[in-house]
Amino acid sequence: MSSIILCVTEGEKTEVKVLERLQAEFLDKPIEIICFGTNIYQLYRKVKDEDIEFLITYEILQEISQERKGKRDDVLSQYSQIEIAEIYLFFDYDGHDNLSDKYPECIENMLDIFNNETENGKLYISYPMVEAFKHPVNKEEIYDISQGSKYKNYVSKICPEQLNKFINQPLNKRDWSNYFIEHMKAINFLVRNDFSYPSDYLYINKSFTQVGIYENQITKYIKPKNHILVLTPFALFLIEYLGETLFEEWAQLALTT
Repeated sequence: MSSIILCVTEGEKTEVKVLERLQAEFLDKPIEIICFGTNIYQLYRKVKDEDIEFLITYEILQEISQERKGKRDDVLSQYSQIEIAEIYLFFDYDGHDNLSDKYPECIENMLDIFNNETENGKLYISYPMVEAFKHPVNKEEIYDISQGSKYKNYVSKICPEQLNKFINQPLNKRDWSNYFIEHMKAINFLVRNDFSYPSDYLYINKSFTQVGIYENQITKYIKPKNHILVLTPFALFLIEYLGETLFEEWAQLALTT
């Protein structure tokens, strides 16, 4: 019976630890994690020539899992394909990478290929990288793409201390919620020019899509300014996974913060 949530991450540490913490505080299903170990442009090279109608994500992930064996266990050897209920992929925007110029169509195409967690899988993008979840959000938090991986050190200096220490000193559900609410406001600002918690849950499914977020990043920040609006995908992932119950819970919490 399908029951496993399979998460594919770019890195081996931060993304894994975040997902493990979110599983403990929010989710009621087991999560298994495969680390791809490099960026989205390298993954794109693996799938760009595939016939999408016949793409079998499970087989690609098996190959990845076997390649990474030794750094993490060969996760998929424990399961058959039918046991995998949903697949989620978490990658950085990485607009500073040399391959971003070679494959300018990468993000758009990957979001088109990986747009459904029960089919090929669903892709979530961190802007500019996974450490965005630490970034204090007050409204229009932007970052210069050309600064690249310097973002890690930058955000570690400006974020709340408990986010730097979240691995050894875990945050509780309310802590995560308070931080993620601000990122939901930022998405609302990006899409609707309104820095507030979204008022309508139905609007989430309609307009807060990964494609919509990327298109707004392109038109408002990336093309005209070579910047991005800092956003973590983990907030929207939880809302989309847990639905209106969590949306309303955060709406009430947003009124008190």
